[in-house]
Amino acid sequence: SCLRPAYATMLLFTPAALFLCSGLVVVETLLTQEISVTRRAGQRASISCGGIDSCYSNTLVIWYQKRNTGTFERLLGIGTSDRRTFSFSHRQENDFSVEIQQNTCNLILRSSDVSHTASYYCSCYTYSSTVLVFGPGTRLIVSDAALVPPVVHVYPAASL
Repeated sequence: SCLRPAYATMLLFTPAALFLCSGLVVVETLLTQEISVTRRAGQRASISCGGIDSCYSNTLVIWYQKRNTGTFERLLGIGTSDRRTFSFSHRQENDFSVEIQQNTCNLILRSSDVSHTASYYCSCYTYSSTVLVFGPGTRLIVSDAALVPPVVHVYPAASL
């Protein structure tokens, strides 16, 4: 059997997680996320976490929010088998919802605000073990600044 501490949190930012179990190497694929999502204030935003079928069955997908100067804060969770959502009493949890579609868990922000600018990480937590595997994170950027159209300049080609 695997030797694990009573409560282990593993942050994995490489393509695979390796666990040594009685001389056997078990490889788990990494959860996938887009690098960044940009929205204007008031727009809907969705952040996806792919590869959740590589998590063990009977798993909880937990979403975390991390601000630039803050720590990881649990936001919402959802059971992969029963689709039951879990609250962690995050101050912004009512702004978000979670859903699972096939192999992907989506964190949905109904109406974005500048205060939602942060990095969002998905993770798999298996009820039967203490292993927590993180995805690489998605940076959500929300701006309330007015859009400025680009200025295009056309210059004649240089003659040789």
